Amino acid sequence: MANTVSRISFVLLLMTAVSTAAGAQPADPAPTGPGATPAYPDALPPAGETTPATPPPPTTPPEATPPATMPATTGPTTPPGSPPGTTVQAVREGEDQAVASYALQLRELEQRINQLKQEVFRSKARLAQLAETVIQGSASGRSKIKIIHKNEMSGTFQLVKLVYLLDNSPVYQQVDDSGELGDLEEINVYESIIAPGDHTVAVEIEYRGYGHGIFSYLQGYRFRVNSSHTITIAGGKEVVIEGIGFEQGDPLTAIEERPTIRFTEQIRDLAASATGGGE
Repeated sequence: MANTVSRISFVLLLMTAVSTAAGAQPADPAPTGPGATPAYPDALPPAGETTPATPPPPTTPPEATPPATMPATTGPTTPPGSPPGTTVQAVREGEDQAVASYALQLRELEQRINQLKQEVFRSKARLAQLAETVIQGSASGRSKIKIIHKNEMSGTFQLVKLVYLLDNSPVYQQVDDSGELGDLEEINVYESIIAPGDHTVAVEIEYRGYGHGIFSYLQGYRFRVNSSHTITIAGGKEVVIEGIGFEQGDPLTAIEERPTIRFTEQIRDLAASATGGGE
């Protein structure tokens, strides 16, 4: 009997020791392989997916360096030796291609409007001449003005637009990209009887650049000249005003500073002019 009890006690002690040893074993390591669950599922992609490689940051291609010729557009400047208030501006063609068609329609409309203004202005001048003739009965109370434009530019600058205004009213406007306008060395702009007093003649000129070889870039530029001239006309006098477009400076002068204009005036008795006499 005592041996049986001793055996049972030994078996119970052995079972207790085995149970304690099993509880003290560490947990199984995280499984690996294609179907295994990752140890940190929040930090890894789901099973069957791979983490895409991080693309390199985009690179910006270097900008092309424009040729060192002229800026696209130069600000209005006054060339040395030009009359006060004269401005010259160079503009490269093609900067506003998106509105080229609209600009062309606007130019045509502006030209038609200015032509109508010229007709109205000339009609008013003729009426003023008739009124002066009736009221004064002689040439002593009226004056006359004649405007002439002379083109002394070289072939580098082709005249494509010419506008003259007398006292802010257009009296002459021509736009011609064919080059025929630039072939004229002298243009009779305007001639009419005018009231004595102060009068202002303004001019707007546009040239198209022309060149070949290393100067071929000039063909993409327009050069705009704006200026004015004020004169006091006495009664019974005729004044002849010449606007002369010319190039100033020398070969070292910047191309956009070369086109300019000067004005000359001749005054003589209106009665002598009517009879063909001299000044």
